[in-house]
Amino acid sequence: MTGIRVEIEQILFDQEDRVAVLLLKEQSGERRVPIWIGQPEALSIAAALEGVVLPRPMTHDLLSRVIERLGGKISDVTVTDVVDGTFLALVRIESAAGISEIDSRPSDAVALALRASSPVFVAERVFAETSGGGERNTVPDDVDEDYLAHLPEHVFGKYKM
Repeated sequence: MTGIRVEIEQILFDQEDRVAVLLLKEQSGERRVPIWIGQPEALSIAAALEGVVLPRPMTHDLLSRVIERLGGKISDVTVTDVVDGTFLALVRIESAAGISEIDSRPSDAVALALRASSPVFVAERVFAETSGGGERNTVPDDVDEDYLAHLPEHVFGKYKM
């Protein structure tokens, strides 16, 4: 499954609630998908984005190395759906045995994709679900923690933690 290629635009940390928001933006457009994730996953994504090499491997580093050492390669990841407010993702791994699609949380999938320099995609239905079906997502260009904390319920509805 492939969708629309995205980039990691921003990771916002909410220290009070101890969660973070991963903001994905389509590469050839303006739509965005905000995904609430845990702080450990956010820190792992941030470390990969910044090229930080820690003295010991984090979980995503370990898994990435295991896949590689077993002859696999993470070809891409896709945020595939939103079900009852939960985002779903697939990690696609190529190996001598063929292509395997592994169910994943989007935060883990993105953390792995960054370590493998693999593309990240979002299914069109996820954009439609998070933007109310409009052409432009409701997330503005200057999004920050204060903006996210005071979003009206209709913007993210069941997706807001």
